[in-house]
Amino acid sequence: MADIILAVIAVLLGIKLFSLFGQKRDVKRKNSSSSQCGGCCADPTAPLRENIKEVELKLENITDPAVRLKLLCPSFDMKKFLTEAKGAYKTILKFYAEGNTQALSDLINIEMMRKFAYEITQREEKGLTCRISLLKPREAVVEKVSFEDDTVAILRVAFKSEIINYTADKNHKIKAGHKTKVDNREDVWTFGRDLRDPNVAWKVVEVNQLF
Repeated sequence: MADIILAVIAVLLGIKLFSLFGQKRDVKRKNSSSSQCGGCCADPTAPLRENIKEVELKLENITDPAVRLKLLCPSFDMKKFLTEAKGAYKTILKFYAEGNTQALSDLINIEMMRKFAYEITQREEKGLTCRISLLKPREAVVEKVSFEDDTVAILRVAFKSEIINYTADKNHKIKAGHKTKVDNREDVWTFGRDLRDPNVAWKVVEVNQLF
């Protein structure tokens, strides 16, 4: 009888010990898994996705394009943009007058490149030269901010400037414009940029008129 009782006690003790050590092994396995993924097995891209969702939720309630632009591109600085837009305006006019299509391609998009190249070719075939002197870019104001699928920002800029512009033939005879007369000119140029790539520069995508 005593032997039976001891056997039962041994079985119960074995079951208890197995249960205890089994739990410890499970805990070790859980701890090991946690340590392998930095203490958290969550998807490492989760914070980024949460930020995107947060921006999308904010955008749903924002109708002001300027505010949407700042939210989509926090690094955007309007003052810096207008300074660069003035510089692009002056540089593009210079390259257009020179017929430098290669330099223009870095500042305007493909559609505008076709238009500029066509005008330059027509001018050269007629033996004409263009002279543009930007005396003073008086003003540059963003008239409109819009988007294409919230990925491409479109800014329409109005320029007011003082320019001397004329076209002459190979004998230096003035065919259009004036060598000394100052033209108070107003232009509206549209700039575009893909906000998904921080390395992409603003480019001119439309102009209201060419010279």
